[in-house]
Amino acid sequence: SVPVVPKAASASNGTIVQANSTETLKNAFTTISQTADKKGEIQLTGNIELAETVVIPEGVQITVGAVSKDATIKRAANFKADMFEVKGSLPLGKITVAENTSEAALVLDGTLKDGDKVTSATGSILKVSGTLQMESTVKLTGNTTSAKGAAIHNTGKLILNGGTITGNVSDNGAIYSEKEIEVSGSPKVKDNKKADGTDSNIELKAGVSIKIVGELKDAALNFHFDKASAGLKAVTSENSLLLNEALEKNYIHYEEQNFILNESGVLEEKPRTP
Repeated sequence: SVPVVPKAASASNGTIVQANSTETLKNAFTTISQTADKKGEIQLTGNIELAETVVIPEGVQITVGAVSKDATIKRAANFKADMFEVKGSLPLGKITVAENTSEAALVLDGTLKDGDKVTSATGSILKVSGTLQMESTVKLTGNTTSAKGAAIHNTGKLILNGGTITGNVSDNGAIYSEKEIEVSGSPKVKDNKKADGTDSNIELKAGVSIKIVGELKDAALNFHFDKASAGLKAVTSENSLLLNEALEKNYIHYEEQNFILNESGVLEEKPRTP
């Protein structure tokens, strides 16, 4: 049975369940999925190894974060598939403990080892067709994979309000997004690589853009298109001041050699030096 902790008076996240093992995590997802409002919060109190994909079903919203101390969810030996499949809604990292937001870090670590050697997975850390929202206490790291998007493969709604995505390896970005990405706060997507060691942080499908929805501060969003061409609208905002500041301070940076972003967030060919 799963320990259901008393609902915090201010909790707007529904049923609250704690987890500290694969079994209690799976049970927590099941418990919340079966509640009337299909809404809840999973508070991690220990490290967890995943041996199979955890699915957040359509119509279900589950917030996951660490309490009291940092917590890591990592791959078990021989588990190569997607760690999480988000068909519903998964806010990561913003949980409430005694009316305060927990500052404990949640790390999703995709490292797969064969003995002492790091080997390649076939899935992403998070495969998203629903909604994924990431907050400042979250880190996605360690996933070397043949999949598009080592940390996140997005075909749904992706909101980056903070957090760090680093140390992942895929030939198609740590994030591969087929839909617009909304950004605010201080998200950092950097130091992710292709198998040959070149930078591959965010890969956008041509025609998709990064939308600034709130002020960026100390952000590092490095990106490229899967098929780049001059004139692609890459970065947008309904607030021109936010757009100007983000580009001036290089919070959003185009990471391939042949193109640059102009002051309107549109891709231009880099002038060739004679």
